[in-house]
Amino acid sequence: METRRSSTIADSLSDRDLIMIGENLRLRLHDKAGSETIIQNRRYHLRSYPKCFEGTELIDWLVLHEEVLNRQNAIASMQKLLEKNIIHHVCDDHQFKDERLYYRFRVDDETFHTNVEVDVLLEGERLRYLLHAEYGSLFRDYTPHKSQKTFKCFLGSDLVTWFVQQGRAGFRPEAEASCRKLLENGVIRHVTDDHHFKDQKIFYQFRLDALNVKIGDLCDENDASSISHTTKANFHVDGSSIDKNTRPITDEDLLTKPVDKTGSVLKKPITLKELRDPNAPYVKKNIKIIRDNVGFGFVVRGKAPVYVQTVDPNGPGYAAGLKAGQVIVSINNQCVLEWSHTEVADLIVQYPTTINLIIMTAIQDE
Repeated sequence: METRRSSTIADSLSDRDLIMIGENLRLRLHDKAGSETIIQNRRYHLRSYPKCFEGTELIDWLVLHEEVLNRQNAIASMQKLLEKNIIHHVCDDHQFKDERLYYRFRVDDETFHTNVEVDVLLEGERLRYLLHAEYGSLFRDYTPHKSQKTFKCFLGSDLVTWFVQQGRAGFRPEAEASCRKLLENGVIRHVTDDHHFKDQKIFYQFRLDALNVKIGDLCDENDASSISHTTKANFHVDGSSIDKNTRPITDEDLLTKPVDKTGSVLKKPITLKELRDPNAPYVKKNIKIIRDNVGFGFVVRGKAPVYVQTVDPNGPGYAAGLKAGQVIVSINNQCVLEWSHTEVADLIVQYPTTINLIIMTAIQDE
């Protein structure tokens, strides 16, 4: 029965649902009021990894909180979030595994691609989380005439009042407009889908409350059964739990190590033709990066053009202003637009102290 339920829910979930579900999980894992905080600033050797979690530790948490049926179900469900670029391995080197590898929510390292619609989804889920955590009295159960009881509902007028009282809106029409935007983007709904949002005593419900979804519902039986058992990581000699593959980020790791197909950070494929078009919506920037004792602190991927896949938030690349998704045009006056990422890697590691990059980035990302 549980498997059939998961399959049904998994088939019905949209990308917008996955964004809100992922954000809810992120908020719960950050919650310092809980008995354990899964997302932490972690350290291995001389390198810090901010706001990340271990794969095995997260799966333990999901099983403990009955969010999944079993560990295979947890792996498959988290892999679904990884494939949607909601989470990723800190160096983009792995799919999601039941190992002591470090992963991070892209919202936490600012590599999650957003737009107006996505921003509404994220803010809407943060609103739902806050209301349930601190303003639970706003919610009540509602039974429409000759219908099944609907749980965790709220009155439109009550939510408008809350917006005004909390200073999120200066007056009721402004608050009503904000709530209408939530409904238009699928964050909330009228309980019978008969009304747009109104500042009236009409019942509404958050979509995730209507779905009553668990993390394990993100995948169906076939997804979970395809997950092969992965071996547990060894403990480091100092007693810290760290996978043998999670090492200090070096130039070789960041630039040349093959990666699993976890997905490009590019919003869309970029061609040399459009980069060379003077009317294309791209701008060039000069970035000077001074190497630290580990490396330059970024990953490159792709071929003709090569782009920045990941930037270490504690590395010199990040400090210099380098961002994921930027295209590398030249390195120390050497044009590399037609090169592969391995050729670019070989060039970069030749420079012991400093590289001067010319990068191109979309105007909308500036």
